[in-house]
Amino acid sequence: MGNKNNPPEKYESIAFRLLNDSLCMADYLIESGMKLPVEAGKELSRISLEINSLRDENKQKAEINEVIKTESEKLTQIYLSLAEAAAPATPLTIRYTSQSSKMFFLWGSQCIPLIRNMMLMSLVFLLGFITTSLTGKTWLINLNLVAAAGLGAYFYSLYTANKYVVNRTFDPKYATFYNNRIIIGIIAGYILASIIRSNFFASENSQLIELTPSVIALLGGFSADAVVKILNRIVVMLVALVKGDTTEIIESKIQEIKQQSEARIFKDKINLARELVENITDLKSKDLATYDKIRSQIDKFLRTTD
Repeated sequence: MGNKNNPPEKYESIAFRLLNDSLCMADYLIESGMKLPVEAGKELSRISLEINSLRDENKQKAEINEVIKTESEKLTQIYLSLAEAAAPATPLTIRYTSQSSKMFFLWGSQCIPLIRNMMLMSLVFLLGFITTSLTGKTWLINLNLVAAAGLGAYFYSLYTANKYVVNRTFDPKYATFYNNRIIIGIIAGYILASIIRSNFFASENSQLIELTPSVIALLGGFSADAVVKILNRIVVMLVALVKGDTTEIIESKIQEIKQQSEARIFKDKINLARELVENITDLKSKDLATYDKIRSQIDKFLRTTD
């Protein structure tokens, strides 16, 4: 249909963007073997052929834009129809997940730039992990932990991104998230391996072998959230040591809950007394004795809170 997957130029007309995005979604539906709305495909082909003929005649872009503007209403209908058929993919995600770069920059199969970079860095960390595992030097051991954490972080990111790439729904705005997640994973993995002993997860009744520091680092890189939870638990333990033993902490918590409960009960009594007073206001002018008696009971009810 022409203009295959071309990104929209900055500041171009809305109608022109509708045309480009519609062509992008139509190409995606055709290439994926999905159902292309008949009427939308027919009208889009007509408009596309008309625009291409103007280009062949070397018409100015402004003149072409004017022709496209006359088709704005039709292009909007086409866009909405194709967007529904292509969902959850969008023109943005379709373009971003188009294979536009060589795997090894100059040669190899076509792939998505972000995914290619993550795959290459995974290989770098894997090579670093294998190399540093063969030595006993202290600085290389630390480098081994970093390599293991990086391997786990990249594995998680590639695994998570894969389903969005397959569905053509990978949104480029999440590229920063993946980069941040990798850095956080590397730091988390190194921290976890540094603070947890290799036999931490082993028990007498389990057949789980002792995890090496490098494997712990890899697990930390794979799940940074788990590392955050572990660190929070350690912080709570340290705070407990500073504040006192567990019994004191429990007693303090019980007192806190008791005070909150008493405050809630008092508040409920105040609200109830206020409602009773409002309900007997008319009684004051009709039966003052009964009114005073009820007010006395309400005051007594409130005093029992003290």
